Amino acid sequence: MEDKIQSKKKKKTIVAVVTVVSIVVVIFLFLFSLFHLPERNPDVTPPLSEDPGFVESPVAGFEETNDIMEGSGQEDSEMLGQLEMEYENATLNGPASEAEEAGMRLALAYWKANQPQQALDLLNSLLQQYPLDEPFVAKCKDMIATIQGKGDCGK
Repeated sequence: MEDKIQSKKKKKTIVAVVTVVSIVVVIFLFLFSLFHLPERNPDVTPPLSEDPGFVESPVAGFEETNDIMEGSGQEDSEMLGQLEMEYENATLNGPASEAEEAGMRLALAYWKANQPQQALDLLNSLLQQYPLDEPFVAKCKDMIATIQGKGDCGK
């Protein structure tokens, strides 16, 4: 009987020691992280470098995005599939601005892939979905006028 009492006391002692050691370790790690985190000083932190391959958003100016299809190393169908997926994901999961940009890129890709009717259909759909974003509506209308005016994709 005394052996059972002794073994219970040993177990309780071990549990108490492990608990105290765990608490001490957690406190130590917390205090260590407080004093050893790097400081965020805007005067010292270097600015982000500009990406030389950056392409301006199609919403900002769709004429500057001529490399969407050219030089990408992908076939038109692969690029269109990728852009269609991006547009679908942005429409379902992203904010309106992301969906607008993805839709504009896809419309431009359709146009460059010699599918101007699909580009026009998508642009008209975008105009119906996002009629309150005046800068975006203006870009869509400019792109529609360009596509209808040229008739070809200028590939």
